[in-house]
Amino acid sequence: SPDEAMSTLREEGFAMSVAEVLVVRLPPQGEQGLLRMFSALLSAEVNIFYAYPLLPVRIGPAVAISVDNFDMAAETLKRRKFTILSEGDLHRSE
Repeated sequence: SPDEAMSTLREEGFAMSVAEVLVVRLPPQGEQGLLRMFSALLSAEVNIFYAYPLLPVRIGPAVAISVDNFDMAAETLKRRKFTILSEGDLHRSE
């Protein structure tokens, strides 16, 4: 579990932090999913702090992004027909 992982890291002396990220499923290859996603966020004036790829086996390619306005980013991407994944979706994909 995430709590056990954090506890283990702390016990072993690793520096860590927890951040809320938005996980977005990317469309099939060839649909310029990253370009469409970042363009939508840019047009909504949502700042992106960082992004990193995820490859959940059953869900397919996704990206985790840290943004300055979580709610605005989620609403913008949902309106553009992107699928926002929950923590539970990621656990079920393992």
